[in-house]
Amino acid sequence: MQAVVRNPLAEPYLLGVSSGAGLGAVAVISFGSAALGGLSISLAAFVGALAATGAVFLCARQDGVVVPTRLILAGVALGSLLSAVTSFLTLTGDAHQVFSVMFFLLGSLSAASFGQLVLPTIVLVGVLVFAALNARGLNALMAGDETATALGVNVHALRLGSLALAALLTASVVAVCGGIGFVG
Repeated sequence: MQAVVRNPLAEPYLLGVSSGAGLGAVAVISFGSAALGGLSISLAAFVGALAATGAVFLCARQDGVVVPTRLILAGVALGSLLSAVTSFLTLTGDAHQVFSVMFFLLGSLSAASFGQLVLPTIVLVGVLVFAALNARGLNALMAGDETATALGVNVHALRLGSLALAALLTASVVAVCGGIGFVG
């Protein structure tokens, strides 16, 4: 993520992925599963994270190219907006729902089981394969877009694929254990 965005502070929390997952989970807790098409809390968190990532990508595009600076700014802005909506739902909801909301938003591994780790494991293996196959390009990307392009790297495709997979990995983990921000 840091190589792709060219920022040593880049992580999924900064790009709004965790905020989108939190909003998805809080929406299910607040409105019920039936209101969101029968989604479970984990699945709603997963969908929320992917939707937030898509929105950040759309905001960060300039002339069809994802610009790293705009990506971070869009992520921070969208993450703040989604956190505000999450807070609104939490504050206007029933008092008995607040515990469930806070438990998910703060994150915990206490309720996680090995059965829930199937999806994150599959995604992790896919991301590791992608990283191994694109290690040369990712290293070149750390030197800058111009250098990477001169070395034959398709910068736009590599950046888009890397960010999508990082968001997918984050979404799968947040869906299982909640938004543990310091892990990023």
